[in-house]
Amino acid sequence: MTIMQNDSHTCTIPADHARNITTFVDPMAAIKDDLVRRSTDQIFPIHVPMTINSDPNTCFREIYRRYKEATQCTNYKRIHALAYAFHMGSILWNNRSSISEPIGDNQVKAFKRVFYLFTICGYEQIYRTHRLKVKDFNNINKENFAELVNFCEQQRNI
Repeated sequence: MTIMQNDSHTCTIPADHARNITTFVDPMAAIKDDLVRRSTDQIFPIHVPMTINSDPNTCFREIYRRYKEATQCTNYKRIHALAYAFHMGSILWNNRSSISEPIGDNQVKAFKRVFYLFTICGYEQIYRTHRLKVKDFNNINKENFAELVNFCEQQRNI
């Protein structure tokens, strides 16, 4: 199988490997694929230092510390980062005014989006994704995010 990248570059892939390649022309298609990926594999959720009666600011600070550890370039843990972002989004969604940790508006937006979308898709879906990263939630415009929400709601009703 030969793939033409542009006028001067081609890539030849042996036939036995070509069947294992999934190509997405649209980045939204790759995200949607992650949001509906099904698996019977057992998932191992991360531990989140939070209880019902915990102080939201203390919980957020500890989860944020773990998120920063998970997103260090030398030891990047994509799934952990998404899971921590989900929990921080939950805290921000319900207690934004009580959070004193200095975080930027883009992080707040990304964390809340992770929380909102995976509340619809199901928290366990985070552990079934293959490509999705927290930064993807910040890079998506409002219209595309609304499309993802609608997509997840439709999938939930199937």
